[in-house]
Amino acid sequence: QLTHFMEKLVSMNFQCSSGPLGPYILDGRYNRRHRGDARIRSGAEYHLVFMDDGIIQYHYQGHLHELQPPGALLVAPGTDFELTLARGITWHDLCFDAVYQSRQTKIKHEKDDKFVCSFVHKTDRPQPPPEQIWGTKIGPKVPEPMLDGCRALIRWCNAHWWRDAQEYARANYYLGLWLLDLADWHQGRKEDNDSWLGRMQAYCRANIIHGLTVEELARHAGTSRQQLRTRMIAEAGMSPKAFLDSFRFDEACRLLRSTGEPLARISKYCGYTSPTIFTRRFREMSGLSPRAWRQQQQI
Repeated sequence: QLTHFMEKLVSMNFQCSSGPLGPYILDGRYNRRHRGDARIRSGAEYHLVFMDDGIIQYHYQGHLHELQPPGALLVAPGTDFELTLARGITWHDLCFDAVYQSRQTKIKHEKDDKFVCSFVHKTDRPQPPPEQIWGTKIGPKVPEPMLDGCRALIRWCNAHWWRDAQEYARANYYLGLWLLDLADWHQGRKEDNDSWLGRMQAYCRANIIHGLTVEELARHAGTSRQQLRTRMIAEAGMSPKAFLDSFRFDEACRLLRSTGEPLARISKYCGYTSPTIFTRRFREMSGLSPRAWRQQQQI
């Protein structure tokens, strides 16, 4: 059984190397009042830590902070961070890469002859910081409105990611969706579906691939083009056309930064009629071609 499990892990490790976009879970730990202390520092990977009880103190960028339960922290590489988790509290830790990095499978023994699988890096190269992946600084403290989702996510992932290739892929997918929501929160892009502007943003996100136009946006809002323009300027500070152009540009930047997709595919996804128009509009807004901008963002 262990040999079969190892074969599946090697297979999924190969499959996951097909692209740079993550995340890729490396390891998961939890403490239910019986294992002991743990120390987490910023290193070559990310850590998502959730604490159910107790009070902890952590060092971040030269300052001492306190976290009361329930609370969660996202520890990113390249930050001055250190946290000690005590024996007497309940905590969960999920270690992952935000983008793919060469690694190898590690099997370790635990009590009752149980095998626990994890991954270790083959190199010491650090992961890119959040601003290079999602376009914004994140953390370390997870905002309160996202704590319930974080608790459910990290518990589910720790219980399933190591079981087989399918569960591993599913856990990575759920973690990736949550991280995108977290990035949107920090960028102020988290849609408020109770607001008019939030509904416009959600509609754009769902339909941008179809080459969304101002007329279609006005039709969705149930108003005329002139009325849409008046309200958009009042609530977003820009015209509907500028709003759509800005939305397409933001989506293109996110995809250029965090994926290895070819420019033609990104152009199509963002609703441009051709790669040539995409390149021209992108250069107008950034001063660089999409290819040059992507190279500038790389480490």
